Amino acid sequence: MRLTIEQSSLKNIYTYLYKKLNGEPLYKYGFVFNQEKLNGYIKRYKICKGFEVLIIDAILKEDCLVDFILESKKKSYLLHFSLNSNIILNTQSTSSLKEKALFHQFENFNAIIKKDLPVQWILVSISHKFMKNYPEKEWPHIHEILNTSSPNIEQKYSHKIKNYIKRVFSAQKFYYGILTISIINIYKLCSEFFYLIYKKEKQKNNKNMLSAHDIIELNRMYDEMIERCEHPLPLTEIAKKYGMSSSKLKKKFTIHFGIPYTKATFKLKMERAKELLIEGYNVTEVSNRLQYSQVSKFTQAFKKFHSILPSSLKAESKNLSKFEIKKLNLEK
Repeated sequence: MRLTIEQSSLKNIYTYLYKKLNGEPLYKYGFVFNQEKLNGYIKRYKICKGFEVLIIDAILKEDCLVDFILESKKKSYLLHFSLNSNIILNTQSTSSLKEKALFHQFENFNAIIKKDLPVQWILVSISHKFMKNYPEKEWPHIHEILNTSSPNIEQKYSHKIKNYIKRVFSAQKFYYGILTISIINIYKLCSEFFYLIYKKEKQKNNKNMLSAHDIIELNRMYDEMIERCEHPLPLTEIAKKYGMSSSKLKKKFTIHFGIPYTKATFKLKMERAKELLIEGYNVTEVSNRLQYSQVSKFTQAFKKFHSILPSSLKAESKNLSKFEIKKLNLEK
């Protein structure tokens, strides 16, 4: 199946699809279609002037190629979200929407959709004017995007973005309050996307603040942290050892490694705890070795980090060891 869409806005695309797919009205905001080739629904929400959304939830009975031949008079952008692996977009590059969102100018592109798999697709149209006055306009990257002739930005989904996508689709099951719930989550979805772009740019700029000497010293410090992960030095002590103030070390460490010093020491400690349990130490021995005042506190910290109790991990590692020994004996 092939669809060719020559429209200048999401509103026009929605109207075209309504007629093309013999749509039946669905409450106020969309239409359903149930044909031999596909079934599901499409909804459209105009959140405000220059900011509108199409929500597609369908299953196709045959592979589909959708050509978007767009000639918008006013400069605008499209932002795509989906958790499905079967939507492949071809803009300036080829992208699957399963792991990352895509932002590009409202211009020609095509989408390949595979049959017999769910299609949950959110298309957000944002005008140039709305972008210019975006509520988070103090983010400098927004202006950089506006100055780019044809932006094509991909951004991996954060946990928050995945949750907002799920909430948008779960909200469509309700009749009352659907508009409010949808608008809130769509707006949060877009805000999180632009925040992550901003954060990435900021980290890139921060990296340039570190000298070659800083990087050498920080890497040497991290090697020392690994060696003494069972008894890590407090931030104040290690800062003094490397001739820095605590605040300066805290900032430089986070910029270079992307994680605060205290979280890094905790991570190394928990990884070491896992190694010790697999090596054969019992839970109490590991807790004492890592200087926990109570075994229960160690157990709680371990469970929080590894999502498994230390006793369960130890039991699993024992079973695995027995299996490996048995396997070796059989091979002999």
